[in-house]
Amino acid sequence: MSIDGLWFASVLTYGLVASQHAFYAIGLGRTQRALSASAYVELRNAIDHVLRRTLPPVYLATLACIVLSVVLARGGARVCAVIALAALGAEAWLMLKRSVPLNDRMQTWTADTIPADWHDTRAAWLAVFTRRQIAVAIGFVATLLGALAR
Repeated sequence: MSIDGLWFASVLTYGLVASQHAFYAIGLGRTQRALSASAYVELRNAIDHVLRRTLPPVYLATLACIVLSVVLARGGARVCAVIALAALGAEAWLMLKRSVPLNDRMQTWTADTIPADWHDTRAAWLAVFTRRQIAVAIGFVATLLGALAR
């Protein structure tokens, strides 16, 4: 694969990661805040069930592309790749150490077993996800700039 192909793959895969975050930013986050407890639990658990299967390959492909970009790029493009890798690492850490434990807690809820403090868990999840969105935005912009700087 050429360096141009690698940067294309990096932008494509990081773009897939960023698209999930963008969708939350423009609509799904606000929608989730407006849902009743039972509707929120049903939606959240359905989304989590699907994303646990579909997102890992996307993240692994993104990681592979960005690591190769760090190794193969030169100059400003390499700096951008390092920033993109750091941002992806930060986002993955937040996801695995903060979001996944909250998701695991919410996966135990049903319409009949929603805890009284469910709003607090939702607020905590959305707060962590906002931090993840910032990390992904930084990484995606760095990837775009790296592709342009190559």
